[in-house]
Amino acid sequence: METTKQCQSSTDELLKFFDSLPKKNESDISEDDVTFCENQQRLLYETLDKIHHWYSIFREEAVQYETTCSLTYKTDGSVNYHRNYCNDSDISVYKKFEFKPFDVINSLVKERNNAIHLFPQKIIEHFNKKYSVLIPSLPDDEKVSLDFRPDYTKVINHIKNHLQGKGFQKIAVEEILQGFHNIVEVSKYRSKKVPYIVKNKIMFPSILVLEESYYHSLNTYKILNYSNELLKTLCKGIQYGSSGKLNGDSSLIQNFNYLDVDTEYLYAMNIDSVTGIKFYKNGRVDICFDNAITAKICFERLKLNELTNNNN
Repeated sequence: METTKQCQSSTDELLKFFDSLPKKNESDISEDDVTFCENQQRLLYETLDKIHHWYSIFREEAVQYETTCSLTYKTDGSVNYHRNYCNDSDISVYKKFEFKPFDVINSLVKERNNAIHLFPQKIIEHFNKKYSVLIPSLPDDEKVSLDFRPDYTKVINHIKNHLQGKGFQKIAVEEILQGFHNIVEVSKYRSKKVPYIVKNKIMFPSILVLEESYYHSLNTYKILNYSNELLKTLCKGIQYGSSGKLNGDSSLIQNFNYLDVDTEYLYAMNIDSVTGIKFYKNGRVDICFDNAITAKICFERLKLNELTNNNN
C-alpha cells in the first residue's frame, strides 16, 4: 500500500514539474528523457552493427552466385534469386546440395527491420508510461534502406506534435477527462441519465454490463470484457478527481476480480478520500467518499457538474 502511494507520488511529481526540469535545446525534453532516448539509440546501433557484420559476410559469400542464380537486391538489402538457375549446373549435379546464403541474408534483413521498427515504439512506450499520456504509435516506414539508421529526434518531434505545444501534465489531464466523459456518454445512452451526486456518493447509472456468474446464487456477477475496460477508465478518472493523481486503474480496487463481483459488498479503494466502490447488477456503480465535501470536489474536478447542467 505504502509502496503504491510512493510510486503514484513519484509519477505525479514528474508530471507536475515537467516544465521546470533541465532541458536540452534541440529536443525541449528533460535531461532524463534525453538520456533514455540516447541509450535506446545506442543499444539499437550496437545491434545493427552486429547484424551488419554478419550480413556483410553472407553478402560476400553470395557474390559467386550473382550470375548463376540471377541475384537482384532490394533497397533494404534483401535478395531475390531464382532457384531453378541455382540448381541447374553443367559443372556438377551435386551443386544443388551446397549451402547458399540467400535465406540467411533475408533473415538478417528481416531482423534488422524489426529492430528499427521497435525503436520508436520503446520511446513512445516510455513517455506514455512515465507521464500517463496516450501518444499514438509512429507510422512505420514501409521500406528502409540498407544504410538507414533512425534518430530519436524524429520520435520526439512526433511526440511534440501530439502534445501540440502543451505540457505532459496538461495533455494527460485532458486525455483522462476525455476518456471519462466518453464512458459517461455510454451511461447516458443506456440510462438516459448522467452521473449525479448524493451526499458523499457519486452515482454512475448503467455504466457497466454485468451478467450472472457461476456463483450467481451468492449474489456474484461477472463484468463483461469491454465493460472491464470502461471500469479501468472510471477508476483512472476517480483517482484524478479525488487526489489529482494521473495513474489510476481498476487495480486500485482491493480484493477485486471482475469475473467474480459481489453486488452486496463495498470494495475498498486505494484512493485518497475514497472509502469504497459498490456495484449493482443493473450496471450502476457508486463511488463512496469519506464526506460530502470530498465527493463534491471530485465531481467538479471531473467536470461532471458541467455535464449535468448541460443536460438538464
